Amino acid sequence: MRHLGPMAQDWHAAFGLGKGDTTIPVVDAHGVLLVAIQALRRELGELRAEVDQLHQQLADR
Repeated sequence: MRHLGPMAQDWHAAFGLGKGDTTIPVVDAHGVLLVAIQALRRELGELRAEVDQLHQQLADR
């Protein structure tokens, strides 16, 4: 059977969450995913602001 996603041992080593390195608790997985989404949203906002600034600089030429 193929596996998609992190292995429990990798997850535990990366985040130190859960009771051990044999399972990935769903609540912890959801929390990590939400934090990742928030970081991506913040980065997207910064990139959009940079693009807007560059567009303005081009328009001012």
